Amino acid sequence: MRNTERIAALAAAIVAVPVLTSSPAPAAPGPDGVTVTVRSENGSGCPAGTTTVAVADDGGAFTVTFGSTAFTARAGGGSAPTDLRKNCQLALRVGAPAGYTYGIKRVDHHGSANLEKGASGQLKSTYYFSGLPMRPSYTSSVKGPYSGGWHFVENDIRLETYKPCGEELNLNLNQEIRVTLGDADPAKVSSLSVGVSDGSPTYTLAWKTCP
Repeated sequence: MRNTERIAALAAAIVAVPVLTSSPAPAAPGPDGVTVTVRSENGSGCPAGTTTVAVADDGGAFTVTFGSTAFTARAGGGSAPTDLRKNCQLALRVGAPAGYTYGIKRVDHHGSANLEKGASGQLKSTYYFSGLPMRPSYTSSVKGPYSGGWHFVENDIRLETYKPCGEELNLNLNQEIRVTLGDADPAKVSSLSVGVSDGSPTYTLAWKTCP
């Protein structure tokens, strides 16, 4: 099997279920002076001006907070056809002292779901550096009946990618959520939310020195 086929097969196999933990694993400290700024935000799940980013005190991770309830997908009841899918595309600039570069080591996705029996919710996530190939997508799902918070972990070190040393590139984060009604009662609403009130997505960074 060629390497590209192996990566595609691996990505297709990454399917998660909700877990009960609510906190990411401790991150290794980064260098002093790490910053993360939002360069652009676009999508039905993150209207312009509603997203903020906070860097951990030790520079080992950052969290993304969606300041709008727009990042909720729903189907059934009085939901509009466009409500069943929501997406958010963020372009971030991660700043660090000269001589360091970084990759994404782990992502902790958080949210909540209220799914009727027969319905399901899905989160699809990927990231890439501007001008470089996109990473394989990570897909996670939860099936109804389910009501409560969820926590999906993207933790595949084998696919870790570092920003090329000496290049100023945006880190692009894409997230999409979708609710499928299936054979659930169409008169009842099923929904899936990302990071609105149940914790923010956390990106754990892997740092290394440049040659």
